[in-house]
Amino acid sequence: MSATKRSWTRTLLGSVLALTAAGALAADPPGPPKPSSANEGDAPATLRILNRDVVVLRARVVGLTPKLRVQRTLQRLRDLPPTAIDDPLRAVPTTFGDANGSTLVVGDRPLFSLVAGDLDPESGQNLDALVQQTLARLGQVRTTWHELHDRERLVSGALRTVTATLLLGS
Repeated sequence: MSATKRSWTRTLLGSVLALTAAGALAADPPGPPKPSSANEGDAPATLRILNRDVVVLRARVVGLTPKLRVQRTLQRLRDLPPTAIDDPLRAVPTTFGDANGSTLVVGDRPLFSLVAGDLDPESGQNLDALVQQTLARLGQVRTTWHELHDRERLVSGALRTVTATLLLGS
């Protein structure tokens, strides 16, 4: 290898090493470990169905964090057969150990439960009002589901889109 090529190779290698070292020095040093909190999983979780906020779950129920309760509810909804969507929505009084609450059901299929710990302390709302509000929101979700699955509406919308595209394309 010629002296010029060796010199150029050394310069290139030195530059790469210098840039790597500079990047490493510029990086933030590792911070102290975050203290793990037993209540990290107890953060409120919003049950959102079809882009609609239904309810914020705040309490542990039977050892399940609010986040796990939301995940289980969403799984139960996915498992719900389409024919059950029009089954009656209702709240059934339920007891969990020493906590009283209501389990919201579609037909005879439980979706999730609400307990006093789910109440927003700033709202002044009681559990019965939260249950009624949640049932009303689930009713709105049902209406939205029907709108999304209405074949006549979908076909009509598709025909309007094709017509408008043809008219504007002409």
